[in-house]
This record gives sequence, C-alpha cells and structure tokens, in this order.
Amino acid sequence: AYYFLPAMLLAKGSRVLAADEETVLEVVQVREHQTRQVMELQAGDATLTVTPDHRVMVPAQVGVSENREVLARHLHAGDSVLCSHGVEKQLTKVDILMLDGDLKVLSIAFEPDEAVNTFVPPPEVILSRGQARKATRRNGMNRRGRGSANHTLHEDDAQSVPNTAPGAYVD
Repeated sequence: AYYFLPAMLLAKGSRVLAADEETVLEVVQVREHQTRQVMELQAGDATLTVTPDHRVMVPAQVGVSENREVLARHLHAGDSVLCSHGVEKQLTKVDILMLDGDLKVLSIAFEPDEAVNTFVPPPEVILSRGQARKATRRNGMNRRGRGSANHTLHEDDAQSVPNTAPGAYVD
C-alpha cells in the first residue's frame, strides 16, 4: 500500500513512487523559493496549482511514442494533459493568479526524472473517527468460578483454585 505525503515533508533521500506505480524515485534536491504568481489548472475533477515554470505531463504528439513535458505557462484551456493512471484529459480551466505577497513554494527534483502523482487535499472535509475498536474477548475469564443462567458448573468441570489466605498456602 502507498500513501500521499505533503511535499513539505520530503527531504533529500526520501523515496517516492512514480506515476507508473512501479518505479521508485529518490528525492535528490529540495529547494525553497518565493513567488508572486501561480497557475490553477483544472481538467475535470483533477486540479493542480503550480508556478508558471512547473513541468506538466502532456500526451505524446502524433508520430512520437513517449509523453512529454510542457511548462505550465504554455498551457491553455482545451489542451490535453495526463492525469492519474495516465488518463488524458482536456484542461477546462487555466487561471494565472497574481498574489499580493510572496508565497513559499518548493522545487523538488527526483532521480530518475519521471512523472509523479500529486495530491491536493480538499479545502474542507467531513471529520470521522473510523471504526470503533472491539472490546478484547477474554473467553469467559471474568466469569471464572461462577455459573450463568444457561450453564451450571458441575464439581468435576470447575477449575481447581486453592482456598487459602495470602501467605498461608499449604499443599
């Protein structure tokens, strides 16, 4: 099983699964910098907010077998991009946002240099607590030596427990 990890928790030497879900990539560089411009890309339900010089995967051109990368600044609504599981989708929204102040962003380099899945958590979620933990079954340990309404102990069935006071055990 694999899980998504926030980019801010990645460090040089971290290992990440490539988009092909087979190749393991190593983080070889994490660089922090500031920007005042970001782009919001949307293709159906898939969204991604990036800097204009972020590389985005697009389908191969006719006659070329490999997919390619394009800088986000060159993308427009209607262009095709590659999404989860290599599915090709058309961009439905490409917005360039100018920010009032600096925004801290990370540039992360992987070796080998292959595509990775990104995960953007939704802005608001419903909280849950998961499944309630089942009580540990003690197999009747709390009823030792007692009969129940449906079961009476015969003298031969009862476990033998010495009837002694503390420190006065006699065999």
